[in-house]
Amino acid sequence: IAAPTTIAPTTFPSPDPSSAPSFEPSQNPSRGPSYAPSTTPTIKASFLPSSSPTLSPTAKPTMPGKYFEMKKAAEYVSGNDAFNSTSTAQSLAFHWLYFEGNPSSNIYEFFEQYAVAVVFFSLTRARMRSVGGNYGLAQDDFTSRREVCGWSGLRCAYNYTSEMSHVTEIKLAGKELTGTIPSEIRFLPYLTRLDLSDNEIVGTIPEDLYFLRRLRHLYLNNNHLEGTISDKLDNLNGAEHIYLGQNDLTGTLPSNIGTNRPNEWRMFSVYNNSL
Repeated sequence: IAAPTTIAPTTFPSPDPSSAPSFEPSQNPSRGPSYAPSTTPTIKASFLPSSSPTLSPTAKPTMPGKYFEMKKAAEYVSGNDAFNSTSTAQSLAFHWLYFEGNPSSNIYEFFEQYAVAVVFFSLTRARMRSVGGNYGLAQDDFTSRREVCGWSGLRCAYNYTSEMSHVTEIKLAGKELTGTIPSEIRFLPYLTRLDLSDNEIVGTIPEDLYFLRRLRHLYLNNNHLEGTISDKLDNLNGAEHIYLGQNDLTGTLPSNIGTNRPNEWRMFSVYNNSL
């Protein structure tokens, strides 16, 4: 039996192919991958406004006409410099009256409302930027009421002739007040009683207090008032009781005391001072 004949293959696979298998496309794609948007979106994302707002944001109310008219009236009473800081008694009183109170449209009644508000803010030091300390009368005792004539320690009377309410009494004795008596008190011409006794009030007695011709009862005793007693004290010719004792007053008594109407002063006391 003849051995099987082995037939060699006519061709062999080339160990080094003339070209490596191609993994790249035969030609550049005519368009990008399908996950890319075909065109730029025409609708913006839903969280953006479709158009600019037609209304402006609500701004802090200023009411320029009324605000500046009231400010001008307050500056007439206190002067421009009193409003250089927002923490002065004058600025606090004005802004309380404008934003929280019930200001009168009658200029003279407004003067009294503003003046008595300054007196309260100055004496109580409510809302003032100070560190520590007890400032006496709580601000809720008066600023919570829109009408100044409803404040604790304050009494008003309605004048049917002028159709205005006038401040007639301020009684804040023993309220642990630590502030000062402001000059604006002059704009309370109908005040008949001022009782600030038994407090911790400092400063001087303002000259403006002596313009209160209707004042009949003045009690400033037992405080820490300094300075001298003005010769204008005699302008209070309708006063019946004047108590200035137990303070830190100095100097001498004016020689003209009691000249105008000496019989009207039933009690005048300056004991326990440095006179």
